Amino acid sequence: MSLRLLHLHLNRHLALPLTRRSLSSAAPPLSSKLSKRLQALREAKQDAPAPAASSLKRRRRRGKTVGGEAVAKVEKEAAKEGVKGRRRKVKKTKAAEKKEGGEIGEDASSAAAAAASTWGADSLPSGLEYTRDLPPHLKSLPTSSSSSTSSPHSSTRARSRSSPPDWRPHHTAQHATLHPYRSAPIEPVMPAEAQPPIPRLRPPLTRTLFQPSHPLWLRCPRTGVYNFPPSLEEIVKPEEFDFGRLPPYMTSSRDRDLANLARRESLRYVGSTSSMTAVLAHIYFLISGWREVSTASLSSAFKDESTMFNASSRLPASILLRLLDPPTPTDPSSSTTTDAPAASSSSSSSSSSPDTPTPPSSETPTPNPTNPASPPTPAQPLYAIDADKSHDPSAEDNILLYLGTQMEKQLTLPEREFNRLLRSSALTPEVEERKREREAYHYARSNSILMRSQLDCEDERLPRKTFDIKTRACVAVRQDRLNYEEGGGYMIKQSQGLLESFEREYYDMIRGAFLKYGLQARIGHMDGIFVAYHNTARIFGFQYVPLEEMDARVYGTSEMAEQAFRHSVAILERVLDEASGMFPGETLRMTFETRTNHSNMTVYVQPDRTSSASSSEAEAEADDEEGPIRQIDVSVKSRLNGDPVSGPIDFESHPDWREGPHEDAVGPVLWELEYTLNTSAPEEAFLVRRNLHGTRKRQTALGSIALPDGLTPTDIARRRAAMRSWRPSSTSPDSDPEAVQEGAAEEEDAEVGLGVRYMPPSRHVQELRRLSREGERMRKMLEEKWGGRKVVWREVDEGEGEGVEEDRVSEEDMRAER
Repeated sequence: MSLRLLHLHLNRHLALPLTRRSLSSAAPPLSSKLSKRLQALREAKQDAPAPAASSLKRRRRRGKTVGGEAVAKVEKEAAKEGVKGRRRKVKKTKAAEKKEGGEIGEDASSAAAAAASTWGADSLPSGLEYTRDLPPHLKSLPTSSSSSTSSPHSSTRARSRSSPPDWRPHHTAQHATLHPYRSAPIEPVMPAEAQPPIPRLRPPLTRTLFQPSHPLWLRCPRTGVYNFPPSLEEIVKPEEFDFGRLPPYMTSSRDRDLANLARRESLRYVGSTSSMTAVLAHIYFLISGWREVSTASLSSAFKDESTMFNASSRLPASILLRLLDPPTPTDPSSSTTTDAPAASSSSSSSSSSPDTPTPPSSETPTPNPTNPASPPTPAQPLYAIDADKSHDPSAEDNILLYLGTQMEKQLTLPEREFNRLLRSSALTPEVEERKREREAYHYARSNSILMRSQLDCEDERLPRKTFDIKTRACVAVRQDRLNYEEGGGYMIKQSQGLLESFEREYYDMIRGAFLKYGLQARIGHMDGIFVAYHNTARIFGFQYVPLEEMDARVYGTSEMAEQAFRHSVAILERVLDEASGMFPGETLRMTFETRTNHSNMTVYVQPDRTSSASSSEAEAEADDEEGPIRQIDVSVKSRLNGDPVSGPIDFESHPDWREGPHEDAVGPVLWELEYTLNTSAPEEAFLVRRNLHGTRKRQTALGSIALPDGLTPTDIARRRAAMRSWRPSSTSPDSDPEAVQEGAAEEEDAEVGLGVRYMPPSRHVQELRRLSREGERMRKMLEEKWGGRKVVWREVDEGEGEGVEEDRVSEEDMRAER
């Protein structure tokens, strides 16, 4: 009866006319001992009572596999129908089949292979397994039993039956153990030239730095009294601010000082916080085992809310690894063959542990003939890590990117100096001179990466002196970006609560921003972040969050945060070395993804051969679809004080953990990481490209934007074109003129709204819009109630009188009072 079930299953999936006689005759000859055992199994089946019709239907529905699984199914049926005494013989039967290679379903495996060649790899039934004795191009295809490994905490929802598991490479290129303090030492680097002065907060705002963890109202919503100067409340519209009067933002690849400093330090890669933090976040997801964030400090309103990182922070991250200095003939990687299976520069590193930091190169650098004024080119190539936004078509519509730069100046410059940056003010020589100034940066190095972090603000009274300024838009603006004008009515009315509260914005930062902010603060050796909560029209309040507080929310302890940061940088170094060894001497496009509750990180590597100005759009698409591509899979195993750990990493639950300051810098728990890098072969490009196709779908999943009420895509396209007339440039004024012209040409030729998808607003977005409209009506009512009179709180001496001053108060008067 079980052979009949097998026949029905094969007939349904493969449409092959198999009978009991043809199946037994087509199978390879078995040993006599094995034949006797199978005959005994058949006889026992015949003597067993016939199953009910309903039971037979259920078993037919369960039949999903062929080949070696057929024997297991026969044995299971026999055991259910009363042949329990045959179990020992069943085990021996399986062992004999494995030894002899004569499985009862080998003919079915051949039939599956024939079906694969006929139907194509993607059309095979999901239940087939045919990995034995098949051609290499069919062996590599995923099957139902070769799904990617998940962590013990993975949910069944994350592993859908409808989507086939991703293919994973199996060639091990690197395997070693990382020590958190020896494998990736992080050290500051002093630049050759003196740094410009670091900005400072407006004096009335500095008291926020010394009341950490508590938001301070700019204006009390209950009384209308201002706690800070009223000039800070209203936000100037971006189209009224002249971004051309500011030093343009400079990417890593166009920063000459950064490249020269890397050559001086004999480093291989340069990067900035904006281009590296998204990649480092995915590495942290991997090594931490998807540790969840802590919301224990929040009120009971958030007790049932998610503690996973939000969807936007989990999106795949793409970078451009730009080649700045090609390798000289003295570089061993220049002789590496690109298409050979051993193209990886680190393929032989599995025998040697990379724990020891790489010392600076002792070779004499050779002069750079293309630029005699620049420092000599090192023997090794130099790459720059730039963020790749080509897969985010809606990035241009994000008004928050431009508003953040504007608000930083509003919070640091005196009111008169800030007004000089408006379009309505005349351009003065002082403003023109400031336009040519560079920003202040902090530089840090690891074994092979030079990292740059912009210094937003400074206060020498803080433990680490410098801190970052973050302008945090309310939830109604972040989740409805095109509707930011109507979202300007959304109000923060209370300190705690699920909506319209500081606590809601803090909760969203825990899940989506604190990981990135903490990485930026560590790269820049900063003390924390100064947050300004706003709705694009006005500021509601301020809060200072120290680095230790962000560590507690994301990592649990600062010791784990420090070791996780060093491990992440060490993994990134080794992935970049592996990728640059696959395609030496080329600029690379790389995409990193650690899928939720998966125990491996996937990295896609492909040469960027579309950057030429002469390349057409069709040629770029053809190169993206048919060009060479490789895949790197990274998996890790963790040990805390030598003990293996499975699942999320938690220092506080370890028996050796203790609270309080520690005498040594390492702390009571040492986190060692054993990592493995598996790489694909060049001939497996079609499998890698299929995986990348799924990654691109997930990467653009949040690219759909809800249209504001009453606007059409054509209206959005016109607004986007108008934004290009005032938005800031991304090129430094002292950059190469050819690079400036190339960047301008790219922006000029870009198609407006290419790839942007529009959708109707969801119920959640509709609710946020309703709250925004109600908030605008409430604001107007309060303005009428308070009569337009602005009352400002100020500190006074004892006996001087009440601590309020009516009418308008200028910031200069408040400075005189201080």
